[in-house]
Amino acid sequence: MENPAQWPFSRPEGARELPGLNIDAEWSYRRLLPRAVRALVGTFRPLDQALRRLCLSAVDRVIAGVFRHHGPQGTLARSVQAGSMVFWMIVLLGAYLVLFLV
Repeated sequence: MENPAQWPFSRPEGARELPGLNIDAEWSYRRLLPRAVRALVGTFRPLDQALRRLCLSAVDRVIAGVFRHHGPQGTLARSVQAGSMVFWMIVLLGAYLVLFLV
């Protein structure tokens, strides 16, 4: 009698595996999947490159805009006089009073 631990994996004595009748499942990930991935990559590569260029140009525009306002010569780098700040605080508080108390 055969060893019970090997039973589902063992073949009867004298039985040989026929090479042409065995279909391996690994064929799908060794042959079919790489070919499919190569075909998809080849098909979508131009779209991918165009989207990457578009995103990089958008990021460059955002960085340039932020540098324009926050850089050393930007709008927010200038000093503001105290009188101007007090004036705008009075304007904001007046707008608050008008909106919420009237």
